[in-house]
Amino acid sequence: MRTIWQGLKVFEDADIDTSLFSKRDMKDMKRTTRKYGRCLGHRKGVHGEELIGYLTARKLIYLPCYKWVLENKLRKLVTAIRIISKNKPVVLLDYNTNPDVYNPKSPLSHASLIKAYIEGNYPE
Repeated sequence: MRTIWQGLKVFEDADIDTSLFSKRDMKDMKRTTRKYGRCLGHRKGVHGEELIGYLTARKLIYLPCYKWVLENKLRKLVTAIRIISKNKPVVLLDYNTNPDVYNPKSPLSHASLIKAYIEGNYPE
């Protein structure tokens, strides 16, 4: 998921990097402004011409990709958490604490996205 988000970023000195799409680890994934210049936005699709801003990219790229991961790669785990949460409290710990999709000042909390998905109110 994060590989798609990082791979579709476009910088002053670098376009998208599709090699990130097949990464299996988190090593050397973050593409920095120090190395590539100012981030201009995210490309709307690998072959798209349009660059989209951070919040639009969050809604069109990040949220759907994260939901796909929850539904296709983590289905059993999500189901287990859903079942457990019906009987007792579940605590999901996360480094980031921002649950607001429309707050661009900090990264989204993955725990809040999992919670929203389990509760049936995943942001669209």
